[in-house]
Amino acid sequence: MSDYRFLKAFSFALLVPMSVQAQGFETDWSLTARALSGYEFSNHTDRNVQKKYAFPAYGKISADLLYRFDEETSLGLYTKLLGQSGVNLDNLNQGTWGEEVYGSFHSAYGDFELGQMPNVAATLAVTRPDFATWQPLSQDLADFIRNPNWAHHKHQKFYATLTSTVADADGSALKFSYYTPEWQGLTLALSVTPETNANDGLVSKFAPYHKESATTAAVYHNHDFGLFQSDAYLSYADYERSHQDYAGGLSLYRKGWTLFGSYRETDASSAAPVVSSALYDDGWRDARAWNAGVGYAFFYWNTSVSYFESKAKKGGACSRIWNWHNGFKFHQNYAFYAGLAYADYEPNRESVKKSVNGYVGYLGLELNF
Repeated sequence: MSDYRFLKAFSFALLVPMSVQAQGFETDWSLTARALSGYEFSNHTDRNVQKKYAFPAYGKISADLLYRFDEETSLGLYTKLLGQSGVNLDNLNQGTWGEEVYGSFHSAYGDFELGQMPNVAATLAVTRPDFATWQPLSQDLADFIRNPNWAHHKHQKFYATLTSTVADADGSALKFSYYTPEWQGLTLALSVTPETNANDGLVSKFAPYHKESATTAAVYHNHDFGLFQSDAYLSYADYERSHQDYAGGLSLYRKGWTLFGSYRETDASSAAPVVSSALYDDGWRDARAWNAGVGYAFFYWNTSVSYFESKAKKGGACSRIWNWHNGFKFHQNYAFYAGLAYADYEPNRESVKKSVNGYVGYLGLELNF
């Protein structure tokens, strides 16, 4: 990837996790690298658009600095540098690379955060099993089977349908967030984003509302019922001159099993109509998405079967993905992945793009230091 030299330069200093503490200061460093390979084996796919082989790779360097005043009060600075290659969507906030940088103040009255970071809906979202290993998002599977509804490059940001069930359209744009102290498993949170345009979000810099603000509220709750445990969340976001965003999710856990599902709906009825042009498509502003599945964890192995569907309310654009994913973590420093997915993508009826569907098998390796 274009930023390989950058990640390589940092990796020499981060070959092992570093965690030290002195005079109230705590620091932590980590490096994650993941490489995947996929083979798409449908005979009817248009090979001018879809290649049989794909080799996406991802890297992340995290550096945290915390000054602790006492057990309840601390100041923190958190930095993440990310890079990717071999992908179909340049959806990090600088394209093929990106960063998250934010500060925090943790206290008995809650957590206050300011900087480049996901909003509270994305942070508290419950959409998948709570496994220790990585699990692919719908955008990750689009690296193997190209989705005609999603195109994201330097001069184009085309999302005719939602990419997830998380209300994260503002990506890591600069924002302020507040989280209440947890009370009986309940957390309330609020984010204010002055300007919603961020390359790792859905809002396009070409859209007339890209400099408008957004407010996001979320509530998260976990509870132990004895026979099973649960995680749940609800969120609402108001994007000025653009749309309103509603989302929620629920996961139930029992003896290694997880049953999960989530839903998201956007409504642009009180704002400008959605646009489909050569520069951008914002059909995602008036759309629905949901996912559901079941997962199981047993010693070193975890597996899940899931279904994701996202559909525009107008025009007929639809993205459907079935996925069987497996993670094998035999050691804290590495994990293996194997999966089988099927995708069925239908573009807008007025689009010149063709429908795409097919199967892909993929393998992967992840290293953590």
